[in-house]
Amino acid sequence: MKKNIILVVFGLLVFAGCEKPIVAPVEAPIDAPIGAPIEAPAGFSISESTNIKVTSPSPNEAVGSPFTVRGEARVFENAFNWKLRKSNGDVLSEGYGTANAPDMGLFGPFEFEVSYSLIQGTLGTLEVFDYSAKDGAVQDLVAIPVHLNATPIASETPQTPGADEIAIKI
Repeated sequence: MKKNIILVVFGLLVFAGCEKPIVAPVEAPIDAPIGAPIEAPAGFSISESTNIKVTSPSPNEAVGSPFTVRGEARVFENAFNWKLRKSNGDVLSEGYGTANAPDMGLFGPFEFEVSYSLIQGTLGTLEVFDYSAKDGAVQDLVAIPVHLNATPIASETPQTPGADEIAIKI
């Protein structure tokens, strides 16, 4: 039975367009209800799509502002988009990046910095994706869960210079 399930999943992944589907053994009771969460093996996460691969940060990594995102992409005109969301879905930061691919249809490396402002640490998700040229839909979405550290708050009151910093001109 397990062999049949793995073959069906592999077939669906190939049919969906995955070039190299990742097959990992997953322990799940046969009588588990459909849609029940299944734990992935340790070290296994989906941090890549067919055309975008994120190598840093790692899933569930604690990050501070700013943090660097690295990976590689094979996308139209080497351009992709990204968003950093809090766990409630609010967007903290967003932007776009470019891959340095040597030619059309080839993967190219990318690196960019993400900055955000947050009073209290929380869970979040880094999304790296592309928009479809056909209909504008999000495609090749890679979503990485991260732990967002709080950012220091800048003082809003002006600092009064000390006595040794005051210069009087006559």
